[in-house]
Amino acid sequence: VVDHLGLVKSTTQKPRTIELGDITDELATIAKDFNIAVVVLCQLNRSLESRDNKRPELHDLRNSGEIEENAACVLGLYRPAYYLEKTKHDDMAKELDRKEQLKKIENDYEVHVLKQRNGPLGEVKLSCHMPTNSIGNKGRY
Repeated sequence: VVDHLGLVKSTTQKPRTIELGDITDELATIAKDFNIAVVVLCQLNRSLESRDNKRPELHDLRNSGEIEENAACVLGLYRPAYYLEKTKHDDMAKELDRKEQLKKIENDYEVHVLKQRNGPLGEVKLSCHMPTNSIGNKGRY
């Protein structure tokens, strides 16, 4: 697990987007050579904050071109409660409704399969059990 790609440094003097392409290419080679999964965390661009739909898309990856190209699978994580927590209402009825809805989804997560070389794209809904920090299928907790 590489936490996170932006912290990996290269010894070359190439532009950062090319460096990241080299790094992700090497990580893909390691995965193939050792027959292991390599998980790389990567930041998203801030541009998604300006969209109404905040669910991650492939082009939201920072310096995405090279990362997209080299990755066998790209997953985007989304927590609906994060944005609902930020949205407050002056109208008391709307605010009470928001708080009620927040309680229902506060532990919900979505995993979006944005790229998968040998499989389908789609979405998986998960829940987190906070006392044990366990993640499972939505409705399990």
